[in-house]
Amino acid sequence: MTWPKDKAGYAGNMGGLAGPAGPAGADGAGAFVYIAYASDDSGAGFTLIFNAALDYIAIKETATEIPSPVASDFAGLWKNYKGATGATGSPGATGPAGADGADGADGAGVPPGGTTGQVLAKKSNTDNDTEWVDQTGGGGGADFLVVQVFS
Repeated sequence: MTWPKDKAGYAGNMGGLAGPAGPAGADGAGAFVYIAYASDDSGAGFTLIFNAALDYIAIKETATEIPSPVASDFAGLWKNYKGATGATGSPGATGPAGADGADGADGAGVPPGGTTGQVLAKKSNTDNDTEWVDQTGGGGGADFLVVQVFS
C-alpha cells in the first residue's frame, strides 16, 4: 500500500518520533465522597445506607474526611431524585374467579329422632341445645273467626 504524500513529501499523517518523557506532575489532592439519603430536603430520616423509601439524595465531595457524617453536613445539597408520586391509574379488568375453597366442618344440624307430629324446640338458651317435643297450642278454637265472602 502506498500512503498519499503531503506538500512536503511526507507520507500521510504518520506522526513523528516520540519525544522525551516530561517531568512528573504534582500529587493530586485527596478526596472523600459521601452519599446520603433522607425523606425531605432538610435531611429528615438521614442515613448513609440506601433506602428506597427515601426520596432525597445528597452527594458531598470534600478533601477532609468526615468521621461521623450527620444531616447538617449535607445542608443545601439535598435533591429529590424520585419526583412526585403520580396519579392513581384506572382499575384493571376483573380477573378470573378463584378456585372453590375447602368444605367447612359439619354444623350441629337437626338431632335424630322425633316422631310424626313432633316439632324441634329449644331446651335452654344455649345455641344448638334442642329436643323433639309434642306440639301444643295452636289448633284453633274461639280465638279466631272464619268469614266466607260471596260475590
